[in-house]
Amino acid sequence: MGVLSCHRNGCENIMCDIYIPAVGYVCDDCKEEFKNYTLANGYENLKEYEILKELKNFMRETVKDEYSGNREMSIDEFFNEYFK
Repeated sequence: MGVLSCHRNGCENIMCDIYIPAVGYVCDDCKEEFKNYTLANGYENLKEYEILKELKNFMRETVKDEYSGNREMSIDEFFNEYFK
């Protein structure tokens, strides 16, 4: 069995469960970071081809951890992240 390493610039995660033919492997960390990237850039409810276009750009042009934990949020959203 081969290594399923993430195709994101600067990401060293292996054994990824997500494979998109036009992009390659995407790890869970990069998937979550892509969500932050789309929010930070004001993208919501994109068409499938738009998501693919943005994901390709994200994987190629951004560096790992560039969008992790840096998203804007309300105070309530912040506290909800830590609610048990």
